[in-house]
Amino acid sequence: MGLGESEDIHTVHFHGHTYTYRTGKTHEGDVIEVFPGTYETVEMFVTSPGIWLLHCHVAEHMEDGMVATYTVIQ
Repeated sequence: MGLGESEDIHTVHFHGHTYTYRTGKTHEGDVIEVFPGTYETVEMFVTSPGIWLLHCHVAEHMEDGMVATYTVIQ
């Protein structure tokens, strides 16, 4: 995931599911930091169907619309 070219760090939070990512070791989480001009690759493990929230934890970013939903189909 990449989030544009802004100078801000984004903390992307996926509600309802976890994912793994690698930084030399494998980590599991539901929030990941994405630094300016970079992207992260994660592998999500979905277990619960439904519509789930996805947002940046920075309040100003959420107010500016950095909030979305994602759908998990059974």
